[in-house]
Amino acid sequence: MDFTYVTCPDRATRTLRYRSGFARLCAPESRKLPVYLDSAAYREAAGTAPAWTSYRRYCEAIDLVRPNGAMARDILGDQDASREGFQRLCSDGYRDVVIPVWQVRPAWDSTRGAAANGRLAAQDGIALATEKFLSLT
Repeated sequence: MDFTYVTCPDRATRTLRYRSGFARLCAPESRKLPVYLDSAAYREAAGTAPAWTSYRRYCEAIDLVRPNGAMARDILGDQDASREGFQRLCSDGYRDVVIPVWQVRPAWDSTRGAAANGRLAAQDGIALATEKFLSLT
């Protein structure tokens, strides 16, 4: 779930609170299913996220909801920035819930055979960067 759907700013306390009805669905003590939060980074990039979203607010939402997993803040088209977003959440104390988000692009060329496509996929810079990064963590 996008954290901006589950939470919103409380004007009185200036902290995040659950949106109406979401505490019953998402709070650890009452939820019946796992909850995974999305950082809303895609919506921020598209200009459709609420103005109050930020990295700080995302961390507040993680602290409030205590999700089973929280996606790292993904920067479309910039794998290095996405990796830095993952590392930042890890270093800020969210290593136990943060989930890396990697942008995957198709690695299949219909004009090539299976073996050639396998070699193409093995040379994919994103896949190689992901494999290298995961071996470091």
